[in-house]
Amino acid sequence: MRACAKRPLCERPSRYALAALALAIVGLAGPAHAGFELAPLVSRASTGLDYDATALDTLVSDLGSAARPGVGGPSATVGALGFTFGYALAYTPISAEEPWELASRGDHANGLTTSQVFVRKGLPSSVELGASIAFFHDLDVQVASFEVKWAFVEGVSAPDIGARIHLGGVLGHPDLTVVTTGADLTIGKRFGLGGVVRFAPYAGYAFAFHHGVPRPIGVVLPGDVTVTTAILPASNLVTHRGLVGFELAFSYASFGLEASLGDTNTLTFRVGAAL
Repeated sequence: MRACAKRPLCERPSRYALAALALAIVGLAGPAHAGFELAPLVSRASTGLDYDATALDTLVSDLGSAARPGVGGPSATVGALGFTFGYALAYTPISAEEPWELASRGDHANGLTTSQVFVRKGLPSSVELGASIAFFHDLDVQVASFEVKWAFVEGVSAPDIGARIHLGGVLGHPDLTVVTTGADLTIGKRFGLGGVVRFAPYAGYAFAFHHGVPRPIGVVLPGDVTVTTAILPASNLVTHRGLVGFELAFSYASFGLEASLGDTNTLTFRVGAAL
């Protein structure tokens, strides 16, 4: 059953969604730079080279949290025949200023902003597959992500309960690669508003594991005239965050807002179109 009976009125939100998506994709071509280096984290110790482990962990945690694909909800899927695509804009404030100040040599942003283009396809048994590509606005790095979602409780009268697992990687930086994987669990409810709009609030929990792999880097320490090769160990971190958000869905368009709250916070806005 369609949310609206008059197609011209229903199609207007989808036109706005497609226009916003086109403008967002054009904006992805803006200038970016490496943003940070690992060389400033390395120092000399009495037994050789040392590094700032706390700073490295902060970089990996913030990058991994910002790379989480899209939003976790709503809990229900798009249906077995459903197909949706769109754009998401996310902002993650950095969790600590000192590590980014050190790694960027004093030139860093107060947060990590990403633009993401995503596509999702519904399958039978309330399963949904998705893929996305994201771009950091202030860093010359990209994120490729894949996800699988399953709404194991999905109904009209009962609350919707869904789970999602995702895998992604922060790629393109010359010093560091971050692989992030995790799972979301959400519970929500769908409400019809005037037969035109579907309102779907939800809340949940998000778990993520971030694996940061530094590449061999060349450093010139104070007093040296030659380059020394430093190999930093991998960084492995686990993060836990709460989720709260909502989606407004029309006939062919949807708008969503989600806040991920924990040691690292993320605010995500999404606009999509369904076919």
